[in-house]
Amino acid sequence: MADFSWLLNTSEDEWHERAKGWCLKALRWPELQARSGATQSGYELVRSFRVWAEKHRDPHFALTWDIPITPTSYVYVCKLS
Repeated sequence: MADFSWLLNTSEDEWHERAKGWCLKALRWPELQARSGATQSGYELVRSFRVWAEKHRDPHFALTWDIPITPTSYVYVCKLS
C-alpha cells in the first residue's frame, strides 16, 4: 500500500497558493508513485490516496489528474482550505 505521509512533512515553501487551497507543483504519475513508495498505478493509486486522505483530514488533501492517466500526464496534490 502507498504511504502518503510525506505530504504531512512537506515544507511550506513547496506548496503554492491556489483559489481553494495550496497545491504542490504538478507531478507526473511516476513521481507520485516514487514519493509514496507505491507499487500501484493509475486508479489503484487514486483509491489508495483516497483511503489515506479519509484518515488524515487536518488538513484535508485532494488529488486531481489529467486524463488519460499515462506516465507522462500530470497529477495534482492539494491541501484544501
